[in-house]
Amino acid sequence: MNKFFDPNGLFAQIMNTILSLMLLNVCWILCSLPVVTMGAATSALYTVLIKMRDGEETKVLRRFFAAFRENFKRGTAVWLVLLLAAGVCGLDLYFANQMDSNVARVIALLGMVAVAMTAVSAFILVARFENTWGNHLKNALLLSLSHAPRALLALALWGGMVLLTFFSFNTMYMMILLWLMVGFTCLSYATLWIFTPVLRKLEPAPAEAEETIE
Repeated sequence: MNKFFDPNGLFAQIMNTILSLMLLNVCWILCSLPVVTMGAATSALYTVLIKMRDGEETKVLRRFFAAFRENFKRGTAVWLVLLLAAGVCGLDLYFANQMDSNVARVIALLGMVAVAMTAVSAFILVARFENTWGNHLKNALLLSLSHAPRALLALALWGGMVLLTFFSFNTMYMMILLWLMVGFTCLSYATLWIFTPVLRKLEPAPAEAEETIE
């Protein structure tokens, strides 16, 4: 029984992870409320989640807001471009429906899929690698297209949760509570793990990282 409540035991680690995810969820929601800052908030979220994934001890609040400041310009630029692209695709779909053109509908829908597949990995790259916002967008699209099953799985998770939220009034109340408590961070953590095997190949080896620091 004493081992169960051991501060270094499995139960304590699980509870610490859950509490960290809940705290991160609140930080992300608050920093995303202006909408324009959602990209920086998401980049900061993934920065902390990567630390958690690698088992590094980190003070959640301090690391989140430090990453928010560090990635503000790149994260915001990536977010605004994705938002603009999604808006253009939405308008294309609207006009396609007005013209009743199946070809135009397919093109607009393919554009939306491309934007979604770029978005699902873009902020992970912003959080993990140093690059320009333009290169992050290009690399995110290439990464998601070259590993389409992983990108589609991540999109299916997010889409499934959204559909479940609006499935009925009963599920809506429960799901809204889940979103507010830990939903965004849990799905982001799952997305990170989906792409982790790919990221491991791109991340510098420990020896290379030490040489870069020196």
